[in-house]
Amino acid sequence: MNFEALERLALHRVRLAAALAEGGGPSLTGKFQPPTPGQVDLIVTLCEVSDRHGTGVLLRRIFGEGRDMVTVRSRDFYGGEQQFGLARFLFEHDDAPRPEVYSTLLKALGGFQVRRILCVPYKLDDVRTALAARDLFGAPLCTWVMDDQNIEADGIPDEPLRELFRRSALLLAISPELRQAYQAKFGMTFALAPPAVGASFLQVNPTSPDSARLAQRRGLVFGNIWGERWLDDLMKTLTGSGIEVDWHHGAGTPWMTIDERRLARAGITSRPFLPEAELVAKLRASPFVLVPSGTFEGEDSHRFVARLSLPSRLPYVAATSGTPVLVLGHPETAAARFVTRHGLGLVVPYEQAALVAAVEEICRPEAQARHRAAAAALSPALSSKDMASWIWRSLETGHPFDQRFDVMEPQQ
Repeated sequence: MNFEALERLALHRVRLAAALAEGGGPSLTGKFQPPTPGQVDLIVTLCEVSDRHGTGVLLRRIFGEGRDMVTVRSRDFYGGEQQFGLARFLFEHDDAPRPEVYSTLLKALGGFQVRRILCVPYKLDDVRTALAARDLFGAPLCTWVMDDQNIEADGIPDEPLRELFRRSALLLAISPELRQAYQAKFGMTFALAPPAVGASFLQVNPTSPDSARLAQRRGLVFGNIWGERWLDDLMKTLTGSGIEVDWHHGAGTPWMTIDERRLARAGITSRPFLPEAELVAKLRASPFVLVPSGTFEGEDSHRFVARLSLPSRLPYVAATSGTPVLVLGHPETAAARFVTRHGLGLVVPYEQAALVAAVEEICRPEAQARHRAAAAALSPALSSKDMASWIWRSLETGHPFDQRFDVMEPQQ
């Protein structure tokens, strides 16, 4: 199909949107499938699909370069940088009426036949885009909730989110806590789909830490820390403790200011983010990984993330290295419950004496062996191999294609 034909098709779809506006609603739901140059899958999410944040890393890990995918996002957090998908669009709908949302989407996607939709909702804009795509293309919709934006947070109101869930053929949640909470509130069934790890770096045999790092009690922090309060509490707890850690966070944190001098005073050495092979090697060599989480107290502005969302770095550590984890914060965070449930490490409050004691405990040879063996046993269930196929085949049937993630569920 040439450029002029694509323009005519886009114009036809805009006229359809106008007709829908005059008629008061999408009367052709599920029926409009005009001829197009090829089929694509549509991913709708908050921001750039890139390696600079957990959602982007996970989507790229599952779908590769997204060569047969189109993405629609509602925000730019990283300067618009994205090397994923054959076409990428940015729409912030604000208070636009629904017909205008339909028209906007049709103008952008006029040259494509959308066959399947995956929505990872963070904002109301994402919900509105996914619903419009579902109506205009009749494509089956999968909604994967990766962070809570409704129960502990107010990112998406009840009714639009309920409509999104109702119109979805498959509902996924990233943690057991998130799944249980959303099922209880909305009365719909969610399947568990945890953060997956690239198969090439899976570690199915227990590793051993580097003897020098073990003797020095030198640990590791990697990835972004979402709560500014969490970073502040981490620095206060480490300062004067004698514990030193490296923090690989070269991706940047546009939502907070990092004081490198204060980090250094706390014993945290700021380092660039490593290529994956080097990062995995350093993880395996480290005696422990520190993971700051929420306290559910005072100025903990990210408690909505802490309570229900599973940080992707935790399955990553378990699957690639088995390095024991020390979660700081409340024992009922999703991070703490994951580590405790699977025997991957310890959970301690932001108290210096408790942290020092936990580091000594977790560095004992028998503790290292126990936690690393537990992670190696869990590792195969966290592989991203064939996960794209698992999502789409589950979407076809409306329920999980197999039981690969059952091991992640809490034991009754």
